[in-house]
Amino acid sequence: MVKEQQDKYFNRHSNFYVLRKLVWLHTKTFFRMPWNIFVGLFVMYLILVMWLIFKPDNVFVIPSIVAVSITRNTVSNLYRVLFRYKFTSIDKRIMYLPTSIYTNFIAVCLFSFIFNFINSAILMSVPIIFQSQITVHSTNWLMYLSGSLLLWITCVLTLYIIFFWMGIKYTQLAQGIVIVLYVVVFNLMGCAFPYDLIMQHKGLNAFLYLFPQRYAINIMQAGWINATDMIMPANITTSNLPAVSFGFAGQLWIPYLVSIVYIILMVGMLYIFFIFKSEAQFHVYTKAQKQNKESYLYRVKHAESIEKLNQIHDEWNNSHK
Repeated sequence: MVKEQQDKYFNRHSNFYVLRKLVWLHTKTFFRMPWNIFVGLFVMYLILVMWLIFKPDNVFVIPSIVAVSITRNTVSNLYRVLFRYKFTSIDKRIMYLPTSIYTNFIAVCLFSFIFNFINSAILMSVPIIFQSQITVHSTNWLMYLSGSLLLWITCVLTLYIIFFWMGIKYTQLAQGIVIVLYVVVFNLMGCAFPYDLIMQHKGLNAFLYLFPQRYAINIMQAGWINATDMIMPANITTSNLPAVSFGFAGQLWIPYLVSIVYIILMVGMLYIFFIFKSEAQFHVYTKAQKQNKESYLYRVKHAESIEKLNQIHDEWNNSHK
């Protein structure tokens, strides 16, 4: 009983140690790619400052730029990190680590969450120096934060769907989809162009319903102005238009429900991939784990006594005569 508890403790300790190292690996890889720093950080802050200067009446600048930043850094930039691992065979080395097959997935998600949380907090603090140029609105933080969380989850799932279903064999197609997603979120969801003007085009509005990110972003924007009825009041539209709906018939539950349904569907797609598409990869992983545990160095490292160590040494010598 004591030995089983010790084994569980050391397994948890080992998993936590590997998880911490993987998070640090993802952090170093992300920040060592100049394109990630330039597009994911510098450009985002530059756009935010420019929009606060030249579009002081657009109340959706802050939530929209935060949404674009989450989408860019989670889908586009993190995809580049995963592709580099694939290209340099780092992912195969990770497979040989003595830990759960899901540890790397958790490490990627943990790094992405921490990075986006800190970056979003900084983006939201930048407008403090522009207090004389922006209008302060009461924010429904429950809507805003829940929308941000739904957006991040949606982006993480989108990243892995693109990477696993297309990124391994159809790299150029996957990169094209990543770029299209970023362009749509940046230009058509309230950052580059005022959202109330976009909503006036019925065909464009119908097209945006196809993007899972749209629902979470609308929740963030509505929460920012405390529009629990999902309708923009006339006094905050950028073109003196009457009150403009976000496109959900004034029902807050609709974007929440659709966003959760999209998340469930994407989880199902990933589940199908791991069950039917990656069975060979799973066998490779388990084989690598088995070979690692049967290796001489692994057995020596985990020997519990001198007698066991001598036994391992004798077995190795006999097998290599």
